[in-house]
Amino acid sequence: MPRALRVPLEAWPAQDRRLWQRATTSLDYFDTQAAAAHWSAKTRYQAAAAYGRWLAFLTEHEPDALESAPAARVDQARLHRYVEGELSSALVTQPPTVLSRARLALWEKVAPLSLHIGLVRVSLGTEPMIDILFDTSDNNRHLRPTAYVAFQQGVPWLLERWNEICGDDLDLGTLVRAW
Repeated sequence: MPRALRVPLEAWPAQDRRLWQRATTSLDYFDTQAAAAHWSAKTRYQAAAAYGRWLAFLTEHEPDALESAPAARVDQARLHRYVEGELSSALVTQPPTVLSRARLALWEKVAPLSLHIGLVRVSLGTEPMIDILFDTSDNNRHLRPTAYVAFQQGVPWLLERWNEICGDDLDLGTLVRAW
């Protein structure tokens, strides 16, 4: 049987579904537990899909972890294996040396991240273009990116042009080349 790319929301463990429902449903205007209630439908879909990939990883590699509470499932080693797998899948069409260089650059150039990281993947169709990494430890809604992994050679050039044209100082953190 082929491995699942992600676990759909309906198949999440019961506690995960309850927590998702609570995070996406505001009880009143001042509800601080509904952190995702203001998200658009597309953002909710993307977040659920990303979490579904995490659950698929656990289902395939560490199914016993699904018996634990959601927060207890995250530890440094497990998160490292998951992110490594995500990076590998994004670079599946590249030579192995590209993946090795990207891993080494993440280790050497980027300040250590906490257990709470956020990742935004920008793709063109099914082709990944860039991953933007955030350290979400402080849980501030206006986080500055820590680093970005560029999967296409033209990405840094496009970002420079964006800054020139818009006059923005778009800072995505440390560049990690993955091409």
